[in-house]
Amino acid sequence: MKVMVCVDGSAPSERALRFALRAVGHNSPDDELFVVNVPEILAAPHSRYSVDDDSDLSAINEARIRVSQDLINGMRTELTEKGMKNFVAESICEKGNPKEILLRLSKSRQVDLLVTGSRSHTKKKSSLQQLFVGSTSNYLVDHCKCSVVVVR
Repeated sequence: MKVMVCVDGSAPSERALRFALRAVGHNSPDDELFVVNVPEILAAPHSRYSVDDDSDLSAINEARIRVSQDLINGMRTELTEKGMKNFVAESICEKGNPKEILLRLSKSRQVDLLVTGSRSHTKKKSSLQQLFVGSTSNYLVDHCKCSVVVVR
């Protein structure tokens, strides 16, 4: 079974990782675990009023990438220490909406099961914001072709 788990360092994503580890069993050669983190990489707004200096934006993106890579390096170490063999842990640093990137990854890797936490590190969105924007987990449940487990 191919299982992809989305992690962001939050408590729900840690529980999602534990769930995914149980789903792949005990290192069966047929099981694969993909541990991914997709930080939101911001693009500079383009308008006739925007300025050319986007150094602040670059600094923010660089910090997000560092945090993501540190998180994934920690996960890689933890999984190796637990004796996991058939896993890939990576930080996917692309411009774009993280939920759309996760959806694309689940399709391209042909995963059988996607596991995600119920909430991320960010502040909880209001009901009105969720109605118009939607959360990552809701988006993945609605759009993924594979089975999706949302762990609380």
